[in-house]
Amino acid sequence: MNLRVIVYIFSLFGISLMIFTHTSRYYGFDVSIWQLILLIGLAWILDLFSFILEKLGENKIKLTGGMIVNLIVALNSKPAVAFLVGFISSILPSGGRYEALKEVFNASQISIAASLSSLLAMNIPIDNHSPYFILKVIIVALFYVGLNSMTMFGLFVTLDVSKLRKFMSNMIPVIFLGAIPAGLTSALGVFMFNYMGYYSLPIVGGIFALIRLMHFYRSKYIEAKLESLIAMVKALEEKDKYTRGHSERTAKYAELLGKKLGYKGNHLEMLRLAALLHDIGKIGIPDAILNKPRILTKEEYDQIKKHPVKGAEIIKPFSYLSKIVPWIRYHHEAWDGSGYPDGLKGNDIPEEARIIAIADVYDALTSRRSYRLEYDEERALEILRDMKGTRLDPKLVDLFIEALKEHKRKEKYGEEA
Repeated sequence: MNLRVIVYIFSLFGISLMIFTHTSRYYGFDVSIWQLILLIGLAWILDLFSFILEKLGENKIKLTGGMIVNLIVALNSKPAVAFLVGFISSILPSGGRYEALKEVFNASQISIAASLSSLLAMNIPIDNHSPYFILKVIIVALFYVGLNSMTMFGLFVTLDVSKLRKFMSNMIPVIFLGAIPAGLTSALGVFMFNYMGYYSLPIVGGIFALIRLMHFYRSKYIEAKLESLIAMVKALEEKDKYTRGHSERTAKYAELLGKKLGYKGNHLEMLRLAALLHDIGKIGIPDAILNKPRILTKEEYDQIKKHPVKGAEIIKPFSYLSKIVPWIRYHHEAWDGSGYPDGLKGNDIPEEARIIAIADVYDALTSRRSYRLEYDEERALEILRDMKGTRLDPKLVDLFIEALKEHKRKEKYGEEA
């Protein structure tokens, strides 16, 4: 770890101690030692069961039980109390390897966010029993997550300035997507705390555990459904030795181009998934047509041309895949309007469908088929260039070739290339 990072972490630690000294002197404490231990213990225990809500590029948005407890304390207690709950629960070991410097950073940034959020809550003229109380909770939650993001921002600057732009591009969604679920859960916790006192805390823990369990089973349900779709594609490809692995390779090439265009997180994952499933509509086409070693008749080709529509129909019932339905339907549309099924042209074709089309064509060219041998890379790229402005988006073809060459260099010489 470089010296700048160490200086930054200990500077943050020093700031956190200054905040604690100031807030404890001017505002004091409003809980007993046993209540403080209870709050710290609950925050620490619930932090062990945090889970990822969403991924945005290299950033992960997590919902943590500790954050919910910190917000409840910030909205109900003095800043010095919020500081101690945030700091001590974060610096305690939570399983796995204990890295002291990392834990000092986490404890410092969380305690700063918790104590200053408490200070903000004290100065918002909305009573905890007011009908506008939820607004106060959301403001405090946004402030809490925003402060956390700003301290992470500082760490990115000291660690690797080159990653700063990526972090900044996701900062606003990270703050809102992180604050709103935690804010709503905290609002419920504060409401219960107002009427039940400390007896409400185990119930808050139970609610968080229930949310995590629901998220877990929803994730497993989606995984099972996706696995069944992917199994259908693999079963289809297994019927023909020449197309085995085609969908996985198409997904890899689509992902390369997606990254080149700046796709991140869920958007990039959805693109990869659409490319993986792009040929699923061929599941109903007879093997005699799919594996025919000679040129197809017009009637046979008409059946092949139906597969993008059939694929979109197969995917459509899966609500969480609704975004990729048009990408699958239109992956055989052509830049000049000569494609199918709807004859879309140019930018009317979704960009993601145009990406999949390029990845699909490139893998088809570089793979052996029942009716021809594979082309070498140089010839395949030459054919891709010939398709610019007719079948394929000319700008995306150039970017794909760049991305492919960069990938080959990295494979040959390593990441530093």
